[in-house]
Amino acid sequence: MTPDHQLLVAGDELVARLAGVRHDVEADQHALATILHHAIISPTGGDVEELARRLHLTARTLSVLTALTPQTTAGVVEYWLSTRLLRESCAACTGDDAESLHLLTGFRVGNTAVPLAVEVPTLASRGRAHAKATHESTHHATIRAVLDGHCVLGILHNHPGKGAAATHPSHEDLHTQRLWEHTGFVLGGIWTRDGYVRFFTAKQDYAIRIAGEGVDHVEGSLYHLTNAA
Repeated sequence: MTPDHQLLVAGDELVARLAGVRHDVEADQHALATILHHAIISPTGGDVEELARRLHLTARTLSVLTALTPQTTAGVVEYWLSTRLLRESCAACTGDDAESLHLLTGFRVGNTAVPLAVEVPTLASRGRAHAKATHESTHHATIRAVLDGHCVLGILHNHPGKGAAATHPSHEDLHTQRLWEHTGFVLGGIWTRDGYVRFFTAKQDYAIRIAGEGVDHVEGSLYHLTNAA
């Protein structure tokens, strides 16, 4: 078994464990709600304040578990991207001569995904044609998003060079994208230094919707910042 296959199997096992824990927490939530109801209507039913506190904590735990459990939805996922966020994303990727990367976090409702923030992780290594984030920093970014009721919706990086031709994903880019898509809806994107960006996925169907001014649609999933440096 290759290391990549081992990683995917481990991911499946983790998802299964998360689903089991979520089922148990849902059962606890139902039981606590029933006990709290009896405590409210009966003077000798129990400590209402303590039961309410425990029910609140259980609901919060369930919310986190739900966000961490990958969810799939049939059909096309629409990503709504603001031009202000795209300018911030481009700046985060093209600040110097080395490759960089960042996450887009936001919320998802059904088949609609709305990225709201750029999260720049700590990089373990980077060079002109590669960048690798530390596992700890991507985990922390994911948890921060979950605690806000959000999730990771995209991972973008830059390629050296300029122009539309420099935005095509490499074999390594597609490999990384497949791993991210194993966790849910995640959009890939590649910037150039003159403001071109190409979005891509490994297998999920998607559509891009741009909100705001200053971004031209070139073709397909290729866009260009009209005011890029």
